[in-house]
Amino acid sequence: MNRQLNLSVWVPDQPWLLGPTAKYPGKSLEQLMFQNYSYVYHLWWIRHRQYSGKRPQDNLHRHLDWLLQTGERIVARQQCPQCHKRLVAKYAINAPYSSHSCCQSGACQTKVKNHFNYPESIGLISLTFGSLWQFTAQRQRQGVINNLFKWAWQIDRFTTENCWQLFINPNNE
Repeated sequence: MNRQLNLSVWVPDQPWLLGPTAKYPGKSLEQLMFQNYSYVYHLWWIRHRQYSGKRPQDNLHRHLDWLLQTGERIVARQQCPQCHKRLVAKYAINAPYSSHSCCQSGACQTKVKNHFNYPESIGLISLTFGSLWQFTAQRQRQGVINNLFKWAWQIDRFTTENCWQLFINPNNE
């Protein structure tokens, strides 16, 4: 993924709710990270082009920066299905399901790859929102979110509050 986000320590004090004239009125950006990640990224990209060093960022741009940065560092809440010791960190790109996920351990990664006929051709990618760009269709990205992210990050429903709690506490502390 080739994007440059502004590094900052700024953290918003509440979710960003979209107004009545937006494409998704009343939805939070945090919810939309799960329901339509490409839409949130597109909003960020438009803001980034608009503000690229010409003037100070507005609050929406700062919030989008924070949200996309945080989406790259959310720590899983589920243990590795291979070793049951460490937290999930990777998944098989061709089968993004909980059973085909693993921790950072080389042994666990090998176990996942060995589930397939041609283990040497299996790619494992990080459990991050940015990994969704590996999938060309929105339907595929949504499948990863519903079948893997939801499980790994222990989100039962994509409500504003549930999603906000995940982003405000990405390290699960």
